[in-house]
Amino acid sequence: MINIKKNFLVITFLVVLPLEFAIAEPGVYMKKGDIDVGATIGLGTIWGGFPIGAQVEYGVERNIGVGAYVGHWAYSSGCGNLLVKISCNYTFHYTVIPVGMQALYHFNEILKIDIDKLDLSAGIILGYWIYSVSVTDSSGNPLNGIIGATTSHLGWASFLQARYFVTPKLGLKARLGYGLGILSLGADYKL
Repeated sequence: MINIKKNFLVITFLVVLPLEFAIAEPGVYMKKGDIDVGATIGLGTIWGGFPIGAQVEYGVERNIGVGAYVGHWAYSSGCGNLLVKISCNYTFHYTVIPVGMQALYHFNEILKIDIDKLDLSAGIILGYWIYSVSVTDSSGNPLNGIIGATTSHLGWASFLQARYFVTPKLGLKARLGYGLGILSLGADYKL
């Protein structure tokens, strides 16, 4: 799992950094026709692990953007829960993959926040959450026939987002709210 996250981050930065030096019109909030792509890594999950996410946002009107979001969170633990640890010979592996549409409102203008490189927004993600759990024994052999499940449902997440543009095209961001992690940190790139 760590290799997937490491490769995701390396590929993201290898693609984004060379593009960063292209000439672009400065702007810190979403304008009609703008396209932002980004990636995040989550912190503060209730169980552990570091969820990753990727999103794209398209400006449909001034300060209003819509787009897509996909995430991945995986975590493994022994028997028990956060409060009580039980000794056993099994490891439980959990995975959550949300895929959805997002809508954001960038509210610097309406709140009259005039900080040049800061972009504040709130958003909601509506989509499909896919969950799976599997169990392995102490040797790492799967016990799929005994315990294991996959399920999915419609889900949602809401968040507040702050982006600080270090260049006219590259913004560092923090998302705070409900979702895969309580806090997600990442970067957005204006195409």
